[in-house]
Amino acid sequence: MKRLVLGIISTLVAIAAPAAAQTDTCTFAADGRSYFGARAGVAIPPDTVGVAPTFGAEIGLAPESGLGLGLHFIYSPNPPDVSWVGDASYGFGVEADVRWYLPRAGALQFYPFFSAGFMVGPDELTKENVLLPLVSPGLGTRLDLGPLYASFDFGLAAFVIPFVNFSVGGYGS
Repeated sequence: MKRLVLGIISTLVAIAAPAAAQTDTCTFAADGRSYFGARAGVAIPPDTVGVAPTFGAEIGLAPESGLGLGLHFIYSPNPPDVSWVGDASYGFGVEADVRWYLPRAGALQFYPFFSAGFMVGPDELTKENVLLPLVSPGLGTRLDLGPLYASFDFGLAAFVIPFVNFSVGGYGS
């Protein structure tokens, strides 16, 4: 597992480093666009049966290239069971996103991202709160459709739970 995590981190650094070295990189302060969207996805927790669907919303600032920031809000009717945390009936959460938008290729744009946050819900047996810390590296792509966008992300929630997400939304002014 350590090799997989180190491999993902080194891949993210290798992808982002050349873009960070560019001198003409835009910033969200200069030319960023606000965005708001709906997201749906699925996590595939190891050592469990079934999948963990997720639904939510996302907001943030996305430049033409360079550093972007955002938040996404998560609801899961069947959150991942993590042995050292507990088994929640359902979960709500939030993650802060840091994305490095690579230069656009037509309407398509790629970005490595790193998210940190949490998901919380009641334990199925005790009803006490179960808190799942989330630190999630990954890769994504966004297709710009004028004032609208569609994006696809994949990564590792809590560094051990593979996930995929699909988002659709629009850009503000």
